[in-house]
Amino acid sequence: PQSPLLQSELPSYGLGLMHRTKKWIGRTIDRHLPKRANHVISVTEDIRTRLIDDHGLEANRITVIPNGVECDHFDRGSSPTNGKSNGRTVVFTGNLASYQRIDLLLGAFKILSERRPGVTLLMVTDDPFDPYESMAHKLGIRDRIELVKSDFDSLPGHLARGDVALNPRVECDGLPQKLLNYMAARKPIVSFVSSGKDVTDGITGLVVEDGDTNAFALAVDQLLEDRTMARRMGENAGAFVRAELSWEHTARRTEAVYRQLLEPAATASRGGDALASCPGGAS
Repeated sequence: PQSPLLQSELPSYGLGLMHRTKKWIGRTIDRHLPKRANHVISVTEDIRTRLIDDHGLEANRITVIPNGVECDHFDRGSSPTNGKSNGRTVVFTGNLASYQRIDLLLGAFKILSERRPGVTLLMVTDDPFDPYESMAHKLGIRDRIELVKSDFDSLPGHLARGDVALNPRVECDGLPQKLLNYMAARKPIVSFVSSGKDVTDGITGLVVEDGDTNAFALAVDQLLEDRTMARRMGENAGAFVRAELSWEHTARRTEAVYRQLLEPAATASRGGDALASCPGGAS
């Protein structure tokens, strides 16, 4: 299976259970399920390391293969979906679960909006914004936040409106799919370091220390100011995912793992047939 680490993510789901109960369930699954597999595909090196160090899985039973992304779907050829903002726009896509750290996003946007009064935060999500309404109003930024719902087909159009794509998540064992979508859409990215998997600082985006909302805001401001740099980083991001993280590339690597696993079984089967035809050949 593709290895999940549910201990860190399951507690953010509903399910009607206490936080510690969901964490225990996730930890139990992480400890036992991967060991039942012949081989595990991990989407990041962080997950591979934790499965080895924390759960005792043998290193030779894990292969790291990142998720892929629909490069053509997100390419910049998509036209922007109409919106109300006329100034510069920064964009966040995804659910609003607690692990996304929307509180940090809003704190950073407050700082950014003080430097750039015309900036808009476009949040593309199907989740209700209710848990963050009070904070947004207290920060004085609610009128600069645009909330839109989107299906997969229209997501590239919303991303096309953004000048900079944002990833405020901090703790993250896996690879946030939004990062791959941002890259495929050729958007420069600002991310906190622990969740900024495959974002190369200064090349495909800007990466700042976890939780430093001031640095996050300044990085976004830098990309809004220097459009040439932002465009270059976006192009670099698009080229990177096309070369390394397309679903075609991921499929080829995954198929190679399957072939490697199936070959011993096929060899044993052929060996069994040969032994059966030569009685006494071995005992």
